[in-house]
Amino acid sequence: MEVALRLVSVICGLIVLPAVYRLASRVGGTGVAVACVVILGLSTWEVEISRFGRMYAPFQAIFAWYLWFSVRNLVDGHAPSRWCALGLSLLGLVTWEGGVLLLALNLLLLFVADCRPERSAQRLVFGVATAAVFLLGALYTRTDFLRMGVVDALPPGFSPQRGGPSPPDGVPQLWEMLSAHPVWWMGWLMLAALAIAVLARAALENRARPLAVGVLALFLLG
Repeated sequence: MEVALRLVSVICGLIVLPAVYRLASRVGGTGVAVACVVILGLSTWEVEISRFGRMYAPFQAIFAWYLWFSVRNLVDGHAPSRWCALGLSLLGLVTWEGGVLLLALNLLLLFVADCRPERSAQRLVFGVATAAVFLLGALYTRTDFLRMGVVDALPPGFSPQRGGPSPPDGVPQLWEMLSAHPVWWMGWLMLAALAIAVLARAALENRARPLAVGVLALFLLG
C-alpha cells in the first residue's frame, strides 16, 4: 500500500516535466526550457514531494498541464485544448480541495478566448459544460466525505458541527500586520494601481470585449 501511494507521486513528479518544458519554451526558448527542467529535476523540494503519498505532486502535474492547455487555447486559439483544461480542472478538484480555483479559471477560457461570432455555438456548449462542472464542484466541496455515514462512530462528546479552534490571544489582525509593514503595503497599492490602469486602458482600446476585461478585473479583485 505504501509503495502504491508513493508510486503515484513519483509518476506525477515525472509527468510535470514535459509541461514545464513546453511552457518555458514558449516564454524563453529551448535553452530556458532545458534549464527549468534541470532545476526542477534537481530541486530538493521537488524530489521530496514526489516521495510523499499525498496530493502535492499529483496536483502540481495537473496544474502545470492545465496551464499548458490554457495557453494553447488562449494564445493559439486551439479549441480542443479548452476541453482538456476543463477535464483537468475537474480532476484537480478531486485531487485537492484547493483545485476548486481551477473551476474559476475556466471562466477565462470561456470569455477571453475565441470570441468570434461564428464560434458562438461552440462557446455556448462549452459555457454549459463549464457551468455544470462549476456546480458539481460546489456540491463536491460542500460534502463532508470524511464523516459521511460514521457520525454514530465518533467519540462521545464530539460535535461535527463545532468549528475549529479560535486564534490564540496575541495573534495580530490583518490591519495590524499591514500597519507594521508600510513598505509592503505601499508596494501592494502601487501594483494594484498599475494593474487597474492597465485594465482601464484595455477597456478603452478593446471595446469589442468589455466582458473579458470585466472578468479579468474580478480575478484581480479576488
